[in-house]
Amino acid sequence: MVNGQALTAGKYSLWSIPGADRWTMIFSRAADVYHTPYPGEAQDVLRLDITPETAAHAEVMTFDFPLVEGKDAVLRFHWGTTSVPMTVTVP
Repeated sequence: MVNGQALTAGKYSLWSIPGADRWTMIFSRAADVYHTPYPGEAQDVLRLDITPETAAHAEVMTFDFPLVEGKDAVLRFHWGTTSVPMTVTVP
């Protein structure tokens, strides 16, 4: 589960559409793509609209898990002063 939405175990690429008040994070079944154009909505498995948070400046883009407790975790996308947290729950 990601932000309360079902996501089957598997291999995905992660895409984002940034906005001032909301970011859309997209899990795509087009997993083995690097430095290529967005593979399109037909490949989307899950789209999440997330309110970004302000964070300390990060020079490079990172994905980290600042909180892990049992089967629950927070996956955080962080770049510049923007942080986009996603809750992950393993059933």
